[in-house]
Amino acid sequence: MRYSEINQTQLLQDAFHCYCRNDLVISKRSSSHRTLGKPPSYYSSMINRNRKPSRHILQTLLNCLTSAPMGPNSVI
Repeated sequence: MRYSEINQTQLLQDAFHCYCRNDLVISKRSSSHRTLGKPPSYYSSMINRNRKPSRHILQTLLNCLTSAPMGPNSVI
């Protein structure tokens, strides 16, 4: 799959909801700041403006998914 074929906005939302379901993040603000290394308003701003995240952010999401400890007390 090519970068241009991915619905990046949906991927960002899906990752956030997945992290929430698995107790890896507790809010959109913490997801932006702790998971993506961006300002706390990054996630909300991207979603509200329907902007695509950069390749760097997609790589960060992938790295978080493959390296995050799973469990009920594993809040990022």
